[in-house]
Amino acid sequence: MSGPRGGEYVYVEGQGHLVGMACRGGEQIGGGKRGEVGGFSAASRRRLLQTMARLAPEQAEYPLSLITLTYGAVFPDAEGAKRHLFTFWKRVRRWAEGVGGVWRLEFQARGAPHFHLIFYGPYVPKELIQGWWGAVIGQHRPFTRVEAVRSWKRAIAYAAKYLAKVEQAEEKRAVARPPAGGEGGDGAPPSGLDYVTYLTASKKIGRVWGVLDRRNLPWGERSEFTLDGGKWMYRWKRAARRKWGGVNAYRRCGATLFVENPVPWTRYARLCKAEEAAGGGEEESNGK
Repeated sequence: MSGPRGGEYVYVEGQGHLVGMACRGGEQIGGGKRGEVGGFSAASRRRLLQTMARLAPEQAEYPLSLITLTYGAVFPDAEGAKRHLFTFWKRVRRWAEGVGGVWRLEFQARGAPHFHLIFYGPYVPKELIQGWWGAVIGQHRPFTRVEAVRSWKRAIAYAAKYLAKVEQAEEKRAVARPPAGGEGGDGAPPSGLDYVTYLTASKKIGRVWGVLDRRNLPWGERSEFTLDGGKWMYRWKRAARRKWGGVNAYRRCGATLFVENPVPWTRYARLCKAEEAAGGGEEESNGK
């Protein structure tokens, strides 16, 4: 989407329970090309939470659920775990059409991977989840959990608590546990080699969250438009900071809010701009 006059402009959008603005067309502040995926950065966490905020589950046919999938004493590395997740998802898709989800991979202190999955679709009994997951990973009755998510605020809270929390174990622990009976599985005594460090000296975890069957998720209706930049942005951000104090005060930086309804906020952006153009907008000296 280009700006009103092809120069600097402000992109405004609202979707689900997210409203945001971004300055475009001028000098870039931060951002840029993404580097190699190797963990869960602050930017990745922000994108995950914003993805969740774009959903409107209260308007959808099915509620959301939080599904947890874990491993027992024997577990794979990160890539093996993700292969298990995608195989598990194929079983879910065969059981019901129109399902979707947002997944997050993390590691326990012992180094074992596990998944949290925000699931959209018909309610799946825990016994089925446990049976499918156990069949995929080759373990009898692994620990699984299914919880109902009853509101969008609860969905964001679950996302912040389970999907977007900081890693509990170092990246170097994301490696398969050796088989029982010694390092080689042949009953030989341990050699004293640090198994985890040896196998993960240059190991990358790769992507740690993602979306499954994006088209099926209950995305909120999206509204987007562009406006010329101006001091009206200070006024809009001042109102936004009353909602959340973390909104920055700089005119040339964007802002994002999680709200009950984004429509009043996008309308307010238009109002601030229109009143400034008419000579009635407020000015504010802070910011750049």
